[in-house]
Amino acid sequence: MERWGALTFNAQQDQWMIRWKAHQEVLRCGEWFGLAVGRHSIPCRLERNPEWCILMPGARFHLRIQDTYKVEI
Repeated sequence: MERWGALTFNAQQDQWMIRWKAHQEVLRCGEWFGLAVGRHSIPCRLERNPEWCILMPGARFHLRIQDTYKVEI
């Protein structure tokens, strides 16, 4: 499996998906992944309360459903 993928929002299914070249998978609340920030991967967890956000040590960020994020699993 590839290390890095694209995290995108699927509005029809109201969920976040990770896409690789060959396949995709659903990312559910509570799942951990690495978010690319520059050349670094920051461990974070996907949550919804009531909007989609990611939690990382000492911070919370709301995800913008129109954006794509580079992540690693």
